[in-house]
Amino acid sequence: MEERGSLKRDIAIEVKGLSYIYSRGLPYEKEALTSVSIKIFKGEAVGIVGHTGSGKSTLIQHFNGLILPQVGTVKVFGEEIKNDKKFLKELRRRVGLVFQFPESQLFAETVYDDIAFGPRNLKLPEDEVKERVMWAINEVGLTSEYLDRSPFSLSGGEKRRVAIAGVLSMKPEILVLDEPTAGLDPQGTEEILSVVKRLKSEKDVTVIFVSHSMEDILSLVDRIFVLKEGRVVVEGKIEEVFKNKEIVELFDLSVPDIFLLGEELKEKGFKIDEPFRDPLIAKKEIVKNI
Repeated sequence: MEERGSLKRDIAIEVKGLSYIYSRGLPYEKEALTSVSIKIFKGEAVGIVGHTGSGKSTLIQHFNGLILPQVGTVKVFGEEIKNDKKFLKELRRRVGLVFQFPESQLFAETVYDDIAFGPRNLKLPEDEVKERVMWAINEVGLTSEYLDRSPFSLSGGEKRRVAIAGVLSMKPEILVLDEPTAGLDPQGTEEILSVVKRLKSEKDVTVIFVSHSMEDILSLVDRIFVLKEGRVVVEGKIEEVFKNKEIVELFDLSVPDIFLLGEELKEKGFKIDEPFRDPLIAKKEIVKNI
């Protein structure tokens, strides 16, 4: 348990002194992470941001053991990750990782079979598999009418939602999404963000959202970690980070215009009680001042 203010919170993921080098010992070795230490608490939604090559994907692949620590430790719900087949199988059930462009991993003839693949690998009874498929397809905002369709006949946003449903069908306690809106059009992006927002409302699910889009990050998470050249250079509540002009300029963070609008209205004397995280909040706060 971890003390934060007057409350104790369970730690979902704890990283201590994590360093990782690709092609270690070879002439072209590359240090991807350097002495990273972070804590992520159960039930919260956090963002991991940074420019390409900052180490984001390397870090999150440690969370479910796809990459094992070279230096330092990673604990999930208090258990240190280790190179043990049985342990890693259970870990990957508890920590679901949605890669960039997950729809490229769709392979089955029907949406149903794609979503059912994970639960079937767990050797669950077919009635429980069906129950999980129905639950997962509903969680991503699609109807059962999609289940008999080929995943390859769907739109980009629909394919990605099916891919996320396949991860959700394992009922992970931690969901990690790596650039989930990359390459989507505005409609597809909004579909995925709606899914993540629904998941965020489920207090038992810890959501870790990796993105280049500060607009997406702002609308979804409570805390962020900023990575630069393999190090965590900033950690804090998202509103506090975006308000700090020195940090924003130093680490080249692209603060969303909607957030800046809220801060500007505050300076002009408007009574703004809630930071502008998305258009709906902005509209509500502005209407109060009319």
